[in-house]
Amino acid sequence: MLAARAGESTVPFLAGSLLSFEWLKAVADMLGELLTGDGKYFAFCGNIDLGARYQVPLGAAIFFVLPLDESTVYNEMLDLLRLDKNALKKLDTAGKLDAIADGAARFRPTFESISYEKGLGLMGPVRDPGENRPV
Repeated sequence: MLAARAGESTVPFLAGSLLSFEWLKAVADMLGELLTGDGKYFAFCGNIDLGARYQVPLGAAIFFVLPLDESTVYNEMLDLLRLDKNALKKLDTAGKLDAIADGAARFRPTFESISYEKGLGLMGPVRDPGENRPV
């Protein structure tokens, strides 16, 4: 999920999933100057401990890194921001994204701040997302 404002050259909101925490730096490098210290950027990683929640500064941006096990980024964001799923059902896709981006703008986390390098040491092995799934 990504939201931007017309006429602005930065991205104020981004949320997505990564199979590996290691790829976070590639995302930050790719988006570069589009990310700011005021933005809210969420990375749900499949290879960090299920109880872990971190703030990871990369360039000007701070990424909020959380685990993603069997859910979706959409559902995880609703839970994290305490947004009512029933209230969003009436909205179209753009309205849902706006509601999540607005909720993220108000989000004030107190996650442990770690360096990217420390996160590399804490991450686990990359899981196969198709493992143990019926064919």
